Amino acid sequence: MIVWKSVLKSLKQNIFQLSGSIILMALAVMLFLMLQTAIGSVAKSNQDFIKKNHQEDFQFYTSAPLKSETLKKLSQQYQVTLSERTFVDADWGKGGTLRLLSINYSINIPYLETGKLPEKKDELALFKGFAAANHYKTGDQIRLSGKVFQITGIAYLPDYIYPVKNEADLSSDPKTFGAAAASDSAIQSLQSKPGFYYMGEIRKSPFNKEELKKAVLKEAPILKWMDRKDNPRISFVEAKIKSSESIVTTFPLLIAAIVMLMTMLIINRKLKHQQKQIGTLLAMGYFPSEISKAYMIYPLFVSLSGSILGAGFGLLLSVPMTAYYTSYFNVPLLSPMSLDLTGILIAFLLQLLLLSIAGYLAIRQTVTQPVLTLLSAGGGNKRTKKKNLHKRQLYNPLQTENAFEQPFESSCSFLWDCFVFCSGHVWFFDNELCRFNDKENLCRNLSVSLCCLLQGSRGEASFFK
Repeated sequence: MIVWKSVLKSLKQNIFQLSGSIILMALAVMLFLMLQTAIGSVAKSNQDFIKKNHQEDFQFYTSAPLKSETLKKLSQQYQVTLSERTFVDADWGKGGTLRLLSINYSINIPYLETGKLPEKKDELALFKGFAAANHYKTGDQIRLSGKVFQITGIAYLPDYIYPVKNEADLSSDPKTFGAAAASDSAIQSLQSKPGFYYMGEIRKSPFNKEELKKAVLKEAPILKWMDRKDNPRISFVEAKIKSSESIVTTFPLLIAAIVMLMTMLIINRKLKHQQKQIGTLLAMGYFPSEISKAYMIYPLFVSLSGSILGAGFGLLLSVPMTAYYTSYFNVPLLSPMSLDLTGILIAFLLQLLLLSIAGYLAIRQTVTQPVLTLLSAGGGNKRTKKKNLHKRQLYNPLQTENAFEQPFESSCSFLWDCFVFCSGHVWFFDNELCRFNDKENLCRNLSVSLCCLLQGSRGEASFFK
């Protein structure tokens, strides 16, 4: 009973020291739940979008148009759905381009967010990303190549999720290029002989692509064939979603590891100040297990407090984060946002397990020492302590001498440097990956950041500048 009262009193006195660990733990849980809910909803919506709107499996260009009878024959023979699409690039604004695509009701079916599909030759349904970037809405008018069109709706296109003008382009700029769904008459009003290509969806496996190519070649030469996985307008978004899913787990775990070491550091320091009291309790007949159980309040308090706060904020922020990701990936939210109970349970239990193990190891390291060692701790006069205090310097966690003398401090410092280095470069590559023209600055920024990490610096990396 005396042990529990002493530990609870100490906990109240050191609540401010533990607040940093609690905030970081709440941040880890919040990030995990918020990102897992948002990314999970977007990934499921993307899969539903692909299936319900019949995203293409391949497309090909020919030197001459194929007859409709030929398309029906090839579709039946090779268990695929083939459809022709016409398109035209119209001038918009100052140097901008809007690509008008004919409406198809069998493959790459547009998904309307608002309004309706166009029917007249002066109507079109604007792509969501282009409309948001240039502040267009349903009912507005847009001038293309000298002609005025009425915007009848805002739509998503399954094969233009990542809208690039050419397949070789590395980045998408919705302010200068976009797509729109329009009727055949609207496209022909801009160009009498518009461009064309053919889209295909596999209905039944196995699919013999080479045999289909041979059959098409008998009708007309194939200028270009592109499978779905090679189409950057489709594959780029899927790759981004997968990379985001990996960050959902990695980032919170890294923060949780830092919290674990911070808590070990706090407990270790507190136990050093209370070695005489612990030695006295052991001499009075208390077992090390009883003292360990009492001091386990520290990691349990940090774990439960951080989890509750993080779960609350994570669930609240998951709604705007889901809306942000759907607009970022240009995917309609077809699946309702749902809570993953398994993810919530993992977020609670995993950090509870990690902190409990870390706290127990730190506590057992002290309470299992000999009683005489604990009772004789804290020796030395104040002058010696003051002299040693003045000799203390900032240490480099990568130096072997300091790593052995200050294991907890060195571990926390090193993991913090790794966290800053990794998080900065996740942001850096996500925003600068496509800017290959500035290779000199890219190499310089990476070199400076790595040097700062190896020197144990704090906040000196310059790659954000």
